Amino acid sequence: MVDELPHYSLVMAAFNPPRHEIAAAIKSALQQDIPPSEIVVIDDGSDEPLSLDGLFDPAIIRVHRQKNSGYGSAVNAGIRLASHRVLSFLDHDDLWCAGKSRSQLDEIGRGSDVVLGSTEIVDERLTPPAYRVVGDSRVFGACMFKKSVFDEVGLLIEDARTGEPFEWWSRFNKNLLQTSSVRRPVLRRRIHGANLGLRDPASSSADLIHRVRQHVEQKQSNA
Repeated sequence: MVDELPHYSLVMAAFNPPRHEIAAAIKSALQQDIPPSEIVVIDDGSDEPLSLDGLFDPAIIRVHRQKNSGYGSAVNAGIRLASHRVLSFLDHDDLWCAGKSRSQLDEIGRGSDVVLGSTEIVDERLTPPAYRVVGDSRVFGACMFKKSVFDEVGLLIEDARTGEPFEWWSRFNKNLLQTSSVRRPVLRRRIHGANLGLRDPASSSADLIHRVRQHVEQKQSNA
């Protein structure tokens, strides 16, 4: 398929998303100065099949339902189904900040394989909510990738209960891939206790730490 910038795919993994939350997330993407050319939503076996009928143009948004298999499996399914050579990601309870797509596509156009950005984090578990900004965030929703990066690094693991992106980044080698960043906030992330990455965090932490340590040691031995 011939694919020229600024076309890019947005992948969203969703499990039982409140309709108003996923609608707000998608709206924040479609309101970008350069909106995604397609949005691939993976319904990871929600209790009720996810429907966005009547909310958005069905020519842009595709919803694919699969058996509940976890976040890593859902993201990987979206990567495989994405049509374009540039990928972005967004969780159903996060929002993109204005200007995200253009600033990061500019870096992709200059040859970057991965573009990082800053994340605005709002911790709604506290009263009043705590607010902070994290620069060069490695939350997938704050980044933009060439699809070929996932050929180089591999897809997300599918046999963990949490921390799949963290493990993926431990395999990522910035010395082999061109990485850049934009200093502006590109993602607004809500921490509310029900985030997928915060559910039952101890259940697979030992195995996750072991895997990450192996990747770090392998990089050091190859240095």
